[in-house]
Formats: sequence, structure tokens, C-alpha cells
Amino acid sequence: MMNRIRWILAIAVLSAFTSAQAAPPQRDLSSSRYDSRFEGVPLGQGYAEVYRYIQQHFFSLYEKQLNSTTDLNVRDQIKAEIERNLQGIRDSLTEFKGQKTGYNVSVIADDFAHSTGESMIVVPYKNTHDYYFFVQGKLWKVVTTHVMRGTFSAFLVRLTQLYGAPDSIEFNDPEFRQNPKKARWSSNQWTIETAMHPVYGAVTLRWTWREISEGIAKIRGSARPPGQMINSALDPDIQDIMQD
Repeated sequence: MMNRIRWILAIAVLSAFTSAQAAPPQRDLSSSRYDSRFEGVPLGQGYAEVYRYIQQHFFSLYEKQLNSTTDLNVRDQIKAEIERNLQGIRDSLTEFKGQKTGYNVSVIADDFAHSTGESMIVVPYKNTHDYYFFVQGKLWKVVTTHVMRGTFSAFLVRLTQLYGAPDSIEFNDPEFRQNPKKARWSSNQWTIETAMHPVYGAVTLRWTWREISEGIAKIRGSARPPGQMINSALDPDIQDIMQD
């Protein structure tokens, strides 16, 4: 198994190296290829459209349970559970206005900046969380997180089988191009990035819509994501933890 992983990764590394200067290819990097729950994600749309999309998704998850019972009390309980989940998602809306938030020190600390019209909602799904990021009220990025199980190399092989060889791979050991820690794919419409976060015991996978993401630097101006600021100065949240 490990030899197969090394072989597939070697091909991916070679392909990434030889195509690094090429223009983004025409290929399908849509999130629905990874998981059907992301089918029809309304990128570029506002909160109302995204909430409708999530509501439809939740009803489809519970559809089998609803159709399998004629007991009105049970059906009401299922519907109430759906509504509680949806209300929790609505309540999760976070507008990043410079406030202290647990997200400032987290696996998604690089995915947003403060005081730039950015916001986010969180959708729990089984043992993962999906994060929907908005800028100026429009959905432009979806990030999902996973508890790190197995090796990151094996996860990267799975993505390579889905999306083809990545355009770039970063390594913990760049001299010998071993132990990958991050990979990136690009097309005319999407970018995909996956990264390991050993400190949090997690892996992130993000899909970004290029129509908006290519202008995000201009929108942010001098503002930087909290995760980037940690690299240049110890984040106040971490200082608070250290002082406790």
C-alpha cells in the first residue's frame, strides 16, 4: 500500500513540477466531485440563497427517515430536529469586525480577514465542519475540516485520483521532496487547496471561486488574516492563553 502511495505521489510531484508554469487548465475541480453534499453550492450568491441550499440539503439527509414513518409524532420530532440544526447554522453567522474570536487561532485562521466585509457560517456534518465564507455578502469559498486519520500522503493520493495531479505541492522536507504538507489545484473557475495542521490534528480542504478570490487582495487592502499575523507577531489570543 505504501509503495502504491509513493508511486502515485511521485507522478503527482513530476506533473506538478512540469506544469508549474502552465495556464490553469480546463478541468472540473468542483466540490461535488469530492462529496455530493456540495452539489450545487451557490457560489457568488448571498445569505438567503445559501441558507435555502443548506435547508434543502438537510431535508434530503432526513428524507429517508421522514418517508419511513407514518407516525405523526415521530415526523414532528424529525422536523423539529431539522429546524434546531438550521437555527444553529443561522446563529453561527460571524461577521469579522476586529473582535476576538476563537476562529482567530484555528485551522481556518488564514481564511478570513477582519473589518473587510467578510463573514462566515458553520455547518456541522457528521464528524466534520463545513465553513462557508462570504465577502461583501457573497459566498466565495467553502472549507471543510477533518480529523487527521492515517497519513496526509494517503489523503493527497485520494484527491489526486479525483482531481488529477496538483499544480503544486509543499513538503516538510523540501530538499528531498518528502512528507507533503500542502497541495494546490487550479482551473479557470476554481482553486483547491488542502493542508495538514498537526497542531490541531486536522486536515483542511478548501474550494475557492476565482471570480471573487482574484480580487480579494484589493478588498482587504492592508488587512491580513489572523493566521498570517501570527507568523510575524504572537497573536494576542495566544498571549492570553499563555498568561492564564
